[in-house]
Amino acid sequence: MNPIDLLRPEVRSLKPYTIEHAEAPVKLDANESPYDPPAEIAQEIREALGRIHLNRYPDPAATRLKEQLAERTGVAPDQVLLGNGSDELIGYLITTFTGQGKGVCFPIPTFSMYGIIAAALGQRTIPVSLTENFELDPERLLDVARREKPQILFLASPNNPTGSAFAKEQVVRILDAYDGITVLDEAYIDFSQEAGFLKELPRHPGLVVLRTLSKIGMAALRVGFLVGRTDVIAQLEKVRLPYNVNACSQVAAQVMLEHEPVLREQIATIVSERRRLAVALSRTAGLQLFPSEANFLLFRTDRPRAVFERLLGDGILVRNLDQPGLLTGCLRVTVGKPEENDAFLTSLENFFEGGG
Repeated sequence: MNPIDLLRPEVRSLKPYTIEHAEAPVKLDANESPYDPPAEIAQEIREALGRIHLNRYPDPAATRLKEQLAERTGVAPDQVLLGNGSDELIGYLITTFTGQGKGVCFPIPTFSMYGIIAAALGQRTIPVSLTENFELDPERLLDVARREKPQILFLASPNNPTGSAFAKEQVVRILDAYDGITVLDEAYIDFSQEAGFLKELPRHPGLVVLRTLSKIGMAALRVGFLVGRTDVIAQLEKVRLPYNVNACSQVAAQVMLEHEPVLREQIATIVSERRRLAVALSRTAGLQLFPSEANFLLFRTDRPRAVFERLLGDGILVRNLDQPGLLTGCLRVTVGKPEENDAFLTSLENFFEGGG
C-alpha cells in the first residue's frame, strides 16, 4: 500500500507555503520588526523565562496575556481568542463557520494562507481580483458573494503583499451587505494611520478582527489573537487546541507588552523610515511604487529577477513576488533599520544608474 494513494484530493493539489530561502546580512524579506528588545527588557524576559516550570503545562487560557491584549485593544477579555500565530486562528474560523464546501472568499493578491488553509480543510476557495491599483472593488466582491454564497470573507487591511489599506467606506459597505462572517485581518494595523475596525464590532455581529504581535517585534513568539463578539468566541473555543500558546511565548509577550512606550517608539521609527524609503523609491526611474500603510513597500520593475539578484549579491534580501497577474514584476521590501535601508537604497541606485 502506498500511503500517498490515500491523500485527500484537496491536499494532493495543494502547493505548500514556501519562501525563496537565501542568507543575507540585511534581511528585508519577511515583514519582521528589525528591532530586538532593548537589553534591559531582554534581561527581564530571561528572568521571567527562568521562573517557568518546564514540567508543567502552561495556563490553558493564557489569562494574563489575554487581559493585556484586551486592555491594549479596548475590549473585554472574553472577546479575545489567542492562537499560535494568526494562521492557527484562520484555521479555527474556517473549521467553525464553514461546512459542506460552502467556500471561503478573499480578494487577491493577499495573504496566501487564507486559500491554503481553506483548501486543506476541504473548502472551495473563491478569489476575487483587486483592481489594477490593488484597491478593493466592493460591488464586484459582493456580486461574487451573492452568487457563490461563501460563509466566510477575509479582508486584510493593510493588505499583504500590497501594503494598501482599504477605504473605510468600502469595507463598511461590505459589512452592511454581506450576510456571513467577515474577518478583518489587521496584522499591520500598528503601522497604519487608519484606526481599524474594532469599533465596528457592536454594529456588525458577523465581524471578527484578527491581529498579531509578530510584526511589532515578537515574530519568534508566534502569538496571534482575534477579537469578536463573546458568543462567537465561545464557539471558536470549542475547536481551539488545548495549551495552544506555550508558556515561553505567554511569559515573553507579557513582559514585552508591559513596555508599550518602547514598542510605540520602535513602531514610530519604522513608519518614519517607511516614509523616507517611499520618497526615495518614488524618485527612482524604472520603478513603480505602491502606497503602503504597513511595515513594507511593494514596487514594480521590468527587471525583477535582475534587481533581486543584484540586491542579494550586495547582501540584501527582499521578497521576489514576480508572478503572472497583478504582481507581475513586483518586489517587496520590509522596512529595516536606517542603516539597512540606506544599504538597500544604495544598491538599488547603483543598479539603475549603472544600467543593471
